[in-house]
This record gives sequence, C-alpha cells and structure tokens, in this order.
Amino acid sequence: MFSLEFKVLPHLDNSIYQPLCNQFKQISCQASVSQFRPTGALARFDWLLPCGVTMELTEPFYETQLDPVRESFVAPLKQLIETELYQKMIRAQDPFQLRNKDGSVKSTIFSMHCCLNYTMRSKNDEMNLRLMFPVNCTPLYFREAIFSFMQMLEDVHLASSTELFLEMLRNADGQGFGTRVLWYNAETGRTEFVDVERSQKSNAVVKKRIA
Repeated sequence: MFSLEFKVLPHLDNSIYQPLCNQFKQISCQASVSQFRPTGALARFDWLLPCGVTMELTEPFYETQLDPVRESFVAPLKQLIETELYQKMIRAQDPFQLRNKDGSVKSTIFSMHCCLNYTMRSKNDEMNLRLMFPVNCTPLYFREAIFSFMQMLEDVHLASSTELFLEMLRNADGQGFGTRVLWYNAETGRTEFVDVERSQKSNAVVKKRIA
C-alpha cells in the first residue's frame, strides 16, 4: 500500500503537513512528517541539493497488483495527489528556493521546494532515485509524474531486475554520488533520467541514456 514520509528542512513550518498526513490515512495510506537536517558535503549540482520537502516514498503503489476489493482506493489517491498534495508542494505559500550570492532567487528548471525520493535497495547496494517537478507544473502533470515513477519501480520489481537496474545506473556515468535525478516527460508519457551536468549547462532538460 502507498506510504509517504514528509521530510521537512528545519527552518520550514512542518505543522502544515500533519493535516495532509491525516487525509492520506483516511484513504488507507500511511503518511508521516519529520524534520530533516541534511548532513555531509553538499553535492556539486543544485538539483542534488536537499529540497525544502523531500517526500520519501517508503512503499510505492503497484497498480497491477491491486485486487478488486481495493479498486476504490485508486481514484481517491489520485484525487488527493492532484489536489491537496499539489497545493502544498507546487503551490506552496512560502516555497523553498535557492538564492544567488546577492540574495536574488536563482532560476531553476525544477522546483526546489519538493521532490519525491525512493531508495532502491539490492543485496549489496542502494541508490536514491529523485523525481523532480518542473516549476509551476500543472496538477495533472504532477499526478501523472508520480504514478509514472511508481510504474517504473513496479516494472523493475515485477521483473526481479533490481540488481541489473542498479548496475546499469552505475555504469551509465560512473559518478560516485548515490542519487540519480529523474523527471516525467509528458510528451513521451515516460519517466526519464536527467543528465544533470549537461542540463545545467544548457538550461534545458537533457535525457541521460542508461542502456
């Protein structure tokens, strides 16, 4: 069943997320909120910095495994994501933003207020998959991005190919950090990996080829 944890940076108000957690629980989803204080050296790229709110996906929802008894669960979940979750994450009243040295807001392709993170684990390794959302994306895009991401996770799970998938990600760029950035390409209807360095240089989303 679908399960989320809202990890909020210390200087942001995390009290607004408890009512949201209660709404998720009303439709039989698990949700919690905690304060998150990043540790360790910051990554080289802005898109790998901790977002204001990291929605940690602790248990994805696998649609094809749904039994008829729980079919009524799908529509309320999609509705909640598209309305309440969207308002808190994409239309936040005081969004977390990156700033330049002069104090001005830094222009970014993706929202720095929130991301959806999932830690994929194998026997000997683990890797963070971080789904980013374009600034001011629509409610429908937001919902479809989340469900497409979970569909990708389901495909890997059902094929029992976690080890192979992580190996492909490691071989794709040889980077040492354990986070890979993704986004939802609405034109193709698929979740894609982002070449962060090339995207940053061109100020446009550049797809990373995994295999």
